[in-house]
Amino acid sequence: MLKKLSTPLEWTELPERQPGPGEIRVKVSACGVCRTDLHVVDGELPNPHIPIIPGHEVVGRIDAIGVGVEDLHIGERVGIPWLGHTCGACPYCMMHRENLCDHPIFTGFTRDGGYATATIADARFAFPLGEAGSDVALAPLLCAGLIGWRSLVIAGDGKKLGLYGFGAAAHIVAQVATWQGRSVFAFTRPGDVTTQGFARSLGAEWAGGSEDYRPAGKFAGIVSVGALEHFTRPGLSAAEKVKIYRRFFERCRDWLNPGARLSLQCITWGNVPRDRTGPIMAQDVFPETDPPYVTDVLEASADTFEPLYMENSRSDYVRTLEVWLERLRARQPEIEAMTTDGIFEFYERYLRRSIYGFKRKQLQLCRFLFQRH
Repeated sequence: MLKKLSTPLEWTELPERQPGPGEIRVKVSACGVCRTDLHVVDGELPNPHIPIIPGHEVVGRIDAIGVGVEDLHIGERVGIPWLGHTCGACPYCMMHRENLCDHPIFTGFTRDGGYATATIADARFAFPLGEAGSDVALAPLLCAGLIGWRSLVIAGDGKKLGLYGFGAAAHIVAQVATWQGRSVFAFTRPGDVTTQGFARSLGAEWAGGSEDYRPAGKFAGIVSVGALEHFTRPGLSAAEKVKIYRRFFERCRDWLNPGARLSLQCITWGNVPRDRTGPIMAQDVFPETDPPYVTDVLEASADTFEPLYMENSRSDYVRTLEVWLERLRARQPEIEAMTTDGIFEFYERYLRRSIYGFKRKQLQLCRFLFQRH
């Protein structure tokens, strides 16, 4: 049990609990460790419920059933995931998009989870697992497996699949995709030969750093998030910047089938004249990089792609930055105790100036959708 944020879990004896209406009690046999569990313990998620029993990759067998549960039975093996309950009444629930529920309950965060001998769960959010596979092997499927599968479905039925990063979700997706007969390409940090070898052992046709890749065939789509704004440095002319961005678009064009799409998200300059960007960059926002203007992106892509869609999510990003700043300030004593002098002040200044830049429309968070000529 987590009794205080940022402290080790404590073994705690609790009274035996009984399931309420619509609930089941599960005798836990395995529970995986997800990065989100570490965020819970470290207090990095808002509105924590303390004390709490973490753990949301839960596998076990039902040993008690509450009133109204009819489709599960005693002794049945089930899995309990992160999403532990939804309201069923908000607009998202009514659209069958329960993962966006306005009033959710999360296993191991706002209700007790699986780091225990037994746990209580909403029967509607427990998955029958059958008898194939070991409890330990099935546990990661309750989180990494779920989000990996969702991403795989959204990606479509292309025969060639690129996985950027090869962690908990990707290593499961790679096995599923290989079983489906797809070719898997695993992109890791440059020089990470251990992870690259692991990817190949799970069926990846190719594994390496992104700069090392030379495709044997064309892709059905490419997604680029948070990269383009770091391609150029301060001091370059507009023409020099466009030339660098153009090489990126040409490379994407060469990797894509005709008519295929490129989804691009990056930070861009907003209402700041080109001769005024330098002082802003020098103030710790992006001191070593120089983001593009929207016109730079469109000019650089004009010969290779047709723009289909663009949106500016500046206001959404302001809210994200404000939450980051709030959490940073709340943890100031801990940060200063574990880091060198000036680290807290640097990031506090960085977030304040970033918020100011986005609020004043000096900076934008833009999403583009392009189609290859």
